[in-house]
Amino acid sequence: MKALVGGYASIGAKHARILKALDCETAVVSARRIDFEPRYSSLSEAIKKEAPQYVVIANKTAEHYPTLCELEKNGFKGVVLIEKPLFSKPEKARKFSFKKIFVAYNLRFHPVIHRLKELLRQAERMEGKVTTVLIFDRILEPPCLRLKAEWLQGWGILILAVRVLHMEGGS
Repeated sequence: MKALVGGYASIGAKHARILKALDCETAVVSARRIDFEPRYSSLSEAIKKEAPQYVVIANKTAEHYPTLCELEKNGFKGVVLIEKPLFSKPEKARKFSFKKIFVAYNLRFHPVIHRLKELLRQAERMEGKVTTVLIFDRILEPPCLRLKAEWLQGWGILILAVRVLHMEGGS
């Protein structure tokens, strides 16, 4: 899958790093010089050259709504993930022509994440080190979300709606 991350501060950099680790062809839009390639200084250039299927909007909150409008203006039709907060001020409701739009939010303290961590610890006591967690969801499209178990230990991952968990043990 081809992905584009708009914004490369701490959250945008995390998205770019994780997408790359998931074997997505990932490009970044940033006005700053950064240690990530490919990097574009404009969203329209990145959309034209990269033709992504997935875009993460992780730029300044005040730029989220104009970025959505620019994505649409440039013909993007794929899936969009917008970092929280969605907008910096109320915007007029409108329908965008994207396949899907999601808003990311941190679930670090959510009971489901705490339960998932507890299940991982139990599985490791019974079956050895858990190396991968597969998350299947009717919302997420194949391939399913595949995470390294240690990512769950360091910070709350972004999970929109977990329905079925499958854990693979490894040595």
